Amino acid sequence: SGAITFDEFVLAMVERAKMNQAIAPIKEQFRVYDYRGRGYITADEAYPILSRELGFDMNKTESLVDMYDKNRDYRLSIHEFKSFLEKVNELKAKVQAAFREFDVDGDGYISYEEMRQTMLPRGYQDNEIYNIILKYDKDGDQRLNYEEFAKFWDVPIFWNLLPHSMKHETD
Repeated sequence: SGAITFDEFVLAMVERAKMNQAIAPIKEQFRVYDYRGRGYITADEAYPILSRELGFDMNKTESLVDMYDKNRDYRLSIHEFKSFLEKVNELKAKVQAAFREFDVDGDGYISYEEMRQTMLPRGYQDNEIYNIILKYDKDGDQRLNYEEFAKFWDVPIFWNLLPHSMKHETD
């Protein structure tokens, strides 16, 4: 008829309230990414966070945003962001677990000795380990902080799609 009845209006408002309730827990995190306050997130906005937390470069950031951009408008609405954030948190948990494994003394840094302790049993040689430290130690303190480690670790975006045997290749 081109119009809605009162009952249809009430049903629509109930559905809208349910949708808003479902996104309430992530609104604050959405605002962190959407620092410009535009109501959506682009890869440019996500990049600094994903670089710091996951070691992502811009290509990986764009790929991850694209995976969750359902309407292909090159940006994430808050509804698209919900699934995106779940994936980011899953990947971050993997990087954090690996960091804790390498950070044997728990001081928040991975020294050359800690790197050796973790990587020698995996078949790496001393010179390879030393070169890893040199390559990823951006602040020159001869150890890796979390952000430097995340760049070294290079978690695959499609982690859950990899065969089990490949999941530890970056180890």
